[in-house]
This record gives sequence, C-alpha cells and structure tokens, in this order.
Amino acid sequence: MKTSPLYLGIDFGTTNSSVAYIYADPRHLSARYVPVEPVRITMDAENNLMAERMPSLISTRFDDGRATGLAGGWEVLRIFGRRKKAPLLRRGHELFESVKSDLGSSRIYAHASSPECQTPRKVARAIFRGLLHEARERLPGLECARVRTVITVPASLNADARQETRDAAVEAGLNADLVELIDEPIAALLHLVNDQRATAILSMGEPRNILVFDYGGGTLDLCAVKCSFSPDSNTGLQAEHLAISQYRRNGGNDVDREIMQRVIWPQVEEQLGIARNDLSADVRRAVEDMPLSADLQLLPEATLNWLCRHLDRSLHRQLCQ
Repeated sequence: MKTSPLYLGIDFGTTNSSVAYIYADPRHLSARYVPVEPVRITMDAENNLMAERMPSLISTRFDDGRATGLAGGWEVLRIFGRRKKAPLLRRGHELFESVKSDLGSSRIYAHASSPECQTPRKVARAIFRGLLHEARERLPGLECARVRTVITVPASLNADARQETRDAAVEAGLNADLVELIDEPIAALLHLVNDQRATAILSMGEPRNILVFDYGGGTLDLCAVKCSFSPDSNTGLQAEHLAISQYRRNGGNDVDREIMQRVIWPQVEEQLGIARNDLSADVRRAVEDMPLSADLQLLPEATLNWLCRHLDRSLHRQLCQ
C-alpha cells in the first residue's frame, strides 16, 4: 500500500491532546527549520472558535436522552455550559478523564453507562477518533490508514500501557504498520533542534548530557539523555537515554481529589451542617466522583450551592429510610 506524503503527530495527554501534521518535502533534509502545523480543533461551533488542543474528556451525551454515541473534548464542556440544570456526572459512569494513567492497568469501568467506555483502551480509542475526525475536517482527502503517525508517550510508561496506546490508535483507524511511539522527552529535544538556540546547548558529534523535564497535565517525567546533532540521523539528533524517573501521577484527577478534600468538602459540610462521614457511602461517592474540571471551574459558587441542594435531597431520603 502506498503511504501518504503527509505525516501526523499526536500528543495524547492526560488532560489535553493535540494533533499536528507535516508534508514530506526533500528540502526538509537540509533545512534548519521544519514547518510543523498544528490542527485547529473546534472549540465553539456557534462562534466558530478554534483551539490547538482538545480536552481528553469523553462522556455520554447527557444533553439529550435520545442521542446516541459519545461526546468528546470541547463538546463535553460546551454541552455542559449550555444546560441550566446539568446532571450530576460521575467519573467512571458517565464521564471519563485521565484515562491515560489507567492504560496498562487492566482496569475495568464496571459502572460505565456505555459499553464504548468500559475500559481505558476504549476511552483512549474514542479520544483518538475525535482527534482524527478533526484532522480529516481540516485536511480534506486525509486517509488515516495510509498516514505515518507518531504518538508521544511518557518515557516512564510501561510496556503494557504502550501497547494499549498503540492498540487504541489502531482501533481508531490508524494503520498498525505506520504507527510509532516516541518518548515525550525525545519529542521535546526534537522540538529543540528546530530552535536556533539549540546550538548553544548541543554540538555536532560531541554528545552532551542533558536533563529533560516533561511536565504534563497528569505526569512528570525527568529523563537524563546523552545527545548531539547527527547529520546521519533522519531526525538530525542522536539521543541515548541514561536514566528515566519512575512513573508519577501529579495532575488530572489527583489535583481534583486534593481540591475536593481541602476546599469543597469543608464548604459542603458547613452548608449542610453535617460531617461527611455521617453521609451514606453512595452520597459521598457521588460527590467525590463529580468532575471538578467540567463545572466547578466555570461557576464554583453556583455549582456548590446546587451540589448542597442535591445533597439535602439525598440526605433527606437517607434519613427517611
């Protein structure tokens, strides 16, 4: 099968994802700068606003009970923002986020409201499909099965998680033979090669030790790399991992949990006049599963009041049983 002259690059992130592209051109072989173009992703259909990233969010279509399929990315936040009376979404039930950290863990979302979201791989597949859909919208004639694609992953990601990332991408429509994974610190170094200031850090044929920080929305990788410019390499860079930090989760739901414990729960307890431990396990779980990123950051005070009203009703039912 003849491959496309177009190359895709996908940054699959814990909190946000993006996709970029480049067309193969012989002039790039001797160029000091290779033009990589980001794919503009629909952020607001009504006002035609665009962004260069997409939230790594997937949910059921909670805006319309008759609708089928899944909502993803900016659409999740857009639908939520349109509703005056939004439902209580629960992680692992109607909304799925930070799934990147669950890949390779054999985790199952047993309470998922849709069979398309029962595993981290299925959710990751939906995110990849959303990114590829946006790419096809901006690049007419794009045939995903013929495009060479590079996907970034944390350097500390284990083999099982890497395989599930690849599997999800293939299930989304990419060709298994044309998909490659690249460690995020190496991707950062390749970006550096395109910067004229790189000559102050790297040299030709004389490897230097560099510490690369990959500070993402959900993970933090530190990677010690020995690297140098290399004219014989396809990338123009010769790099060797010397040491990689352990896989650490430092964002996404982890930050939400701290906000819930230190900020939200104390206010809820004060307004309800009852300690959280006096609530039933189901009610506590419903509160803690609520996606802070989807609504509390938009209208914190209004949402907190709504949450307390919901808990008042749940507490009343609990006391009447």
